[in-house]
Amino acid sequence: DLLGLLNWVSHPDGLKESLTALMKVDGEEVVKFLQDVLDALFNILMQNSDSDLYDNMVFECLLYIIGLVSDRKYQHFQPVLDLYITESFSATLAYSKLIVVLKYHVDNANSTDVQDKDILLKTMKSLQYCMRFVVRSRLLFSE
Repeated sequence: DLLGLLNWVSHPDGLKESLTALMKVDGEEVVKFLQDVLDALFNILMQNSDSDLYDNMVFECLLYIIGLVSDRKYQHFQPVLDLYITESFSATLAYSKLIVVLKYHVDNANSTDVQDKDILLKTMKSLQYCMRFVVRSRLLFSE
């Protein structure tokens, strides 16, 4: 649930379940707390010790959120996401982890697994925002 994700530091043992549950939360709730959810996801990305497990899950959650904001129903939240990237985003080392996950999904482009193909399609649809996060992170790192 959303509260579990936002309070992940207090309950790190439920992190996997919270990330999985986020992708089932109603879009209204996610966009209502968009900045808090993004902050939590990038904090998880930067602070977790199990990169193999959590980096991919966080990336899939990011794809879900970008997909939501790109949906016609929630497209009026795109300026909120744009503003978040330019003003509030602060994960200086996120670029390295995002690039690794992006590369992994592109490298698996020939996979016959349906889930891999689905994630690759979502990645390509969300590539503009993914790259904006990568570039912003790298710029923040170099400052």
